[in-house]
Amino acid sequence: MTEPTELTGELVHEFIDKIVVSAAHYLDGKRYQIIDIYYNDVGIIKPLYPEDMEADFQRHMAEKQQKKTA
Repeated sequence: MTEPTELTGELVHEFIDKIVVSAAHYLDGKRYQIIDIYYNDVGIIKPLYPEDMEADFQRHMAEKQQKKTA
């Protein structure tokens, strides 16, 4: 399987070395928190930017809504 559809415990142990969660910071009334994910030699991973994450989330929600109405 080259494109997993869910993050299972097995995948986490296989591909992720560690996850570091920084302390939360507030800016303009919004809470920000940096999460660093250290991978185990799986090659180049495309960095996730907030705009990409939001677009993926909106796409996921639209698909979820379509499934509900189908």
